[in-house]
Amino acid sequence: MKNLVVLMFFAALFFAGCANDKASKSDSASSDTIPVPSDPNVRYLEPAPLVDIDTSATRIGNKTYDFSALVPLFPDIIAGTGRQTAVGENYKMAGGMVSSASASYSVQDRRFSVSIQDVGDNPDVIPQLARWSTMAMDGEDENEVMRSSLFLNQPAFIHYNKVSRAGSYSVIYSNRFVVDITGRNVEQAELEKAMEDLRIDRLK
Repeated sequence: MKNLVVLMFFAALFFAGCANDKASKSDSASSDTIPVPSDPNVRYLEPAPLVDIDTSATRIGNKTYDFSALVPLFPDIIAGTGRQTAVGENYKMAGGMVSSASASYSVQDRRFSVSIQDVGDNPDVIPQLARWSTMAMDGEDENEVMRSSLFLNQPAFIHYNKVSRAGSYSVIYSNRFVVDITGRNVEQAELEKAMEDLRIDRLK
């Protein structure tokens, strides 16, 4: 009887060890399997390569590019936010033609709106599109920044509210292209990074 009890004890240990080993293998297998996130708001595609403006694209008057040449210039990602929309239009202004393209970017509560306008060989209309271009400012306090500056050696202006974490960054490139970026729920550094990521040096 004593031998039978001992045998049953070791048999129980053997089966328990097998069960633990099986569970351990199962846990190991599951830990090696990385679940694919199913969040529809997350994009997993590699950003498309940036392209220069197509200098052979259609012109709509006063050497202005058709908006269709501007829309492809928007990167997939700027300052860590993904592009949601990209649209464009052509319109008349002060006797000439202006083409305009705009795009929206977002991730969580961070938002950017970007626009590129081409005035062609009619730079006289630029002050109507960029009123800041007629003045020079350099002011900052605990709540706000308003500063004229240069970006890629081109006239630029940044206006940022530290309290609301919102602002705008504008550049006049080649005395022809008016580029504006507005941001909400972003830091000033992110606004500046968005302009860098836009790579406006591709405008020709």
